[in-house]
Parts: sequence; C-alpha cells; structure tokens
Amino acid sequence: MGKKILLPTDFSKYSLNAIQYAIKLYENKDCDFYILNTYAKDTHGLDSLTLLDPDEAFNKLSEKRSKQGLGEILTRLTFENDNPRHRFHVLSRSTLFIDAVKDIIENMQIDILIMGAKGTTNKRMANYGKMAISVIENIRKCPVLIVPKNAIFNYNKEIVLATDFKNDFIFF
Repeated sequence: MGKKILLPTDFSKYSLNAIQYAIKLYENKDCDFYILNTYAKDTHGLDSLTLLDPDEAFNKLSEKRSKQGLGEILTRLTFENDNPRHRFHVLSRSTLFIDAVKDIIENMQIDILIMGAKGTTNKRMANYGKMAISVIENIRKCPVLIVPKNAIFNYNKEIVLATDFKNDFIFF
C-alpha cells in the first residue's frame, strides 16, 4: 500500500515548489498525492454574522478559481510526471483551511502533510506564512514537512526533526 500525502496549495509559486519537492522526495515510493485548496471567508467577532447570510457571489467565484487552479495543477503534473508509482487527486473545499486539513488527515488516513512555508498573501519579511504557522500549531495526528520558499530538492543525508518529546516519530 502506498503513502498518502496531503499537499495544500494556494496556487503560489511557493506551494507549487513544495508539491514538486514532495514528488521528488517520494519518487521511488508508491504514493497518492492529495492536492488541497480551500476557500472560505475568514470571519471574526461580529463579522461571523456573515455565516448566517453567505455571500453567494464570493462562494461561486472562489469555487470556480479553486477548481480551475486545481485542474491546471493536475494537468501540469500529468504531463510532467510520468512516474507510474504516483497518483494525483485534487480536493477543493469550501471551509476554513485548518478545519479541512484536520478532516482530511483523519478521514483519509494521510501519512504526511507537505506544504510551502509561505503563500501568496504573506508578508515579505516573515519566514512562515499564516497557514504554515496554523499547521505547525494545530496538526498533531500526522507528520508535517514545511518546505522553505527557495528549497531545491537534494538527497539529504541528515534531516533535523523538531520535537517536544511527547510524540513518537514514524520514519518511512
């Protein structure tokens, strides 16, 4: 049975780089790559009233962008990657990012989540984007690999794993 790898994307060059990194990292393994894009209004405080009256135009436009972007990635990967051991799936979800990630990890029994350190809307000076920090702080049920923005795949002899020693490491 192959590995199940979750690859969140916001269609930025950083997330696309993380996808390529994951494909290269697992080039000799049977893998199902799940490419996830989410879209939802991030609401806080009184703005949460918008949940009672969803903006239909926002949802339809966001859904269209999500599916179109995922379709473009799938087409590109199909032409660029002829590895018979790799299968690609796309997931478009109309929910908050971290909620979708938790749900997919649990329900699809994801082995590892690999994502870019930054996305399209992040500040230039920050090393990690809002979504990467959210994953680091909230995901405990599977390993997470955050790929730096200019990472180039290299067959490393060493990997540093950060831990609080409360969880066991699973190597694969």
